[in-house]
Amino acid sequence: MRSAIRKLTIFTMMLFISASVVAVPKAPKGDPIKGEAVFSNYCTSCHVLGGKLIGPNLIGVKDRWPDYNKLVDFVQHPSNYIDKDPYIIKLQKEYNNAVMNVGNITAQQAADVVEYAHAGGTGVAVAAGGAGVSFMPVPQSNSNLKYLFIGILIILGVIGYLVFKLKKSLKPEEGKDLTHLDRPSKHVTGIQKINAFIFPIFFILAMIGLYADISSHSSYLRPVSASVIGADIDRLFWNTFKVTAIVFFITHILLFYYVFKYRGSDKRKALFLSHNNTVEFVWTIIPALVLSFLVLDGFKTWRRANAAPDNNSLTIEAFAKQFDWTIRYPGKDGKLGKSHFLKITSDNPLGIDFSDPASKDDYLVTDVVRLPLGRPVHILLRSQDVTHAAYFPHFRMQMYANPGMDNRLTFTPSITTATMRKKVGQDKFDYEMACNQLCGGAHWNMRRVVQVDENVDYLKWESDTSAHKPAIASYKGENISTALNTKK
Repeated sequence: MRSAIRKLTIFTMMLFISASVVAVPKAPKGDPIKGEAVFSNYCTSCHVLGGKLIGPNLIGVKDRWPDYNKLVDFVQHPSNYIDKDPYIIKLQKEYNNAVMNVGNITAQQAADVVEYAHAGGTGVAVAAGGAGVSFMPVPQSNSNLKYLFIGILIILGVIGYLVFKLKKSLKPEEGKDLTHLDRPSKHVTGIQKINAFIFPIFFILAMIGLYADISSHSSYLRPVSASVIGADIDRLFWNTFKVTAIVFFITHILLFYYVFKYRGSDKRKALFLSHNNTVEFVWTIIPALVLSFLVLDGFKTWRRANAAPDNNSLTIEAFAKQFDWTIRYPGKDGKLGKSHFLKITSDNPLGIDFSDPASKDDYLVTDVVRLPLGRPVHILLRSQDVTHAAYFPHFRMQMYANPGMDNRLTFTPSITTATMRKKVGQDKFDYEMACNQLCGGAHWNMRRVVQVDENVDYLKWESDTSAHKPAIASYKGENISTALNTKK
């Protein structure tokens, strides 16, 4: 009997092992760079690298799965493991019974996205020279802001207590009517004196905090503008800042000083003054003149920022979707072909009008955005799904990309990437293009490196036809998304 049970046990174990080997085939070797497209198309609605969304953080996922083949098979066929595998059941309970469904992908795509997620997104973008650039979410601050928050709560508690005491003291005693008294009680006067002394102390502490904040965060300011219009925008910003700073300090110094100087006293009676025509005139005319200057200066800057490009401009298109940008450049003819949102199909994701002769040689770029120095750049903005925003912080430009609408922005790069690296003292400094709208769970991943070249270098790159595959050729392939997301 025991021998039969032993043989049956061994047979069952061998059958289980054989079934496992058959059910989980050997996974192919993954490519993290190709995995970026798979992650963007299938995973970003539930996962975010570097944090938790609906599903877990996938960075280092291979370290948590000792069986790599099983991991890849799970990504490709999650239904085979949901509610069956103990580890998956545990994950389901931890993440509110969320069920993964990635759609129909191949084993190679599953292996690619596993490598990409495990590496934390390294290889997302490839800068000039082949240096890998990893765009990760901004880490949490390790500063002492929580102690500042606790201090504010304590101050608010003290203020609340004083207000309560003051309110209580103002209640008339039984049988007495305080509404006809000319002067407040001694208790009320005492509260006023306490408040009067608290005000200058609070003002001094606030100024110390303001100075400390400016000192600690000034290093995070952007370097000098890298575009011609950006210099005007910076000037407008700092002029506004100077005016508001002067008004802020003058008004607050007087406010806190007068509260202290004219605190409650039995020896002084308030002066009733209905109005003063001279004062009213002065503090109306001066702000009106200053604001008129700022508004007119801002209007002129706005017009320059939205002026139509000249004949020598480079016109490109930035097409946004969750969660990446596709940049379309004109070909040898220097003209960007027409496009329309009604032409967007699975075979034509950008909605390019290929009946327009100018579109025949347009080419797509999905990694580094190359721009020439000193030449106006006219960028047409479109979106496939939700509202995005093309943000060029170093050029001081931003404009929305809305579905069904054609927006635009124009600027002229004035400093090359190489020159700016010398100015800021950082060999790996890069300009960037980002999305400045919360467009979804992987919003943070919508970044592209922007490279400004000398005009000669840009023309050399532009004329290198071997590096640019026309967009129309990409659409002839069977896998459209692969064609669009291949680095050029």
